[in-house]
Amino acid sequence: MATPETSKGLKGKTDEDASNVKPVSKMNDLSLINNETVSKDNTQNINVITDEELPTDTKDGITNFNDVVSDGTVLSRKKEYVYGRHDDEVQTSTRVKLYSCNQKPANNGRFLKMALEHAGHLSVTTTGVSSDPYALWVTHFTVDEKLRQVVIFENWKCSERTGKKCVLYTHQVGADYTLTGKKIDKIPKILEEIEPKIGFFKHPKATGSELLYFKSMLTTKERPLMVGFDGVGQPIPMNRVIKYSSDFQAFFKILEAG
Repeated sequence: MATPETSKGLKGKTDEDASNVKPVSKMNDLSLINNETVSKDNTQNINVITDEELPTDTKDGITNFNDVVSDGTVLSRKKEYVYGRHDDEVQTSTRVKLYSCNQKPANNGRFLKMALEHAGHLSVTTTGVSSDPYALWVTHFTVDEKLRQVVIFENWKCSERTGKKCVLYTHQVGADYTLTGKKIDKIPKILEEIEPKIGFFKHPKATGSELLYFKSMLTTKERPLMVGFDGVGQPIPMNRVIKYSSDFQAFFKILEAG
């Protein structure tokens, strides 16, 4: 467990203001302290910084408040950011759907789904329709030391059917990396327990955008591994996905399942 960053108090908050807020680790959204306060005992774990104080690479949208979700949707736009322990608890969203923004789909579905195949194999496509129970997902998320949101995507229906946690998985096949599914016994509780093959970095297309793309935690500068699907809803090898393709093969929207 990393040592928490410390500060003398919350920027812009008086001691009186800071007397009634919940600890960040127990808040429902990774969020921030928006017009709420934090007890003096917890201010040592949190730094509130303004947009002007952010390093250049952070202003790119990597840690923009719009990245941080509690219910699967983009939250209201704010000019504040919070960081504390980068290996904080993994938190869980309500059920969501992932809508593929591929502009040339040759199928009727556009939602990311997982399917149970023969011998218990799990396949992943964007052929799901809105009413498909296999297109329902639960996201488990936290923040790493670079303030990037790390997400584990669990398929709600497959987990219910199998009694295991069925999650998205980066599978290496020869020189390629393929998006598929994997059954695991339990969801990790903290960042350092997350196996890189089941973790994904969630990024906005641009600051404030609702379009998102996902990179495997196995990504390196020389070998970016992005989630992407072709026009018929089949996964493209992650090392061959073109981020800014004309068909938007790498972009998604996260929608509340209702």
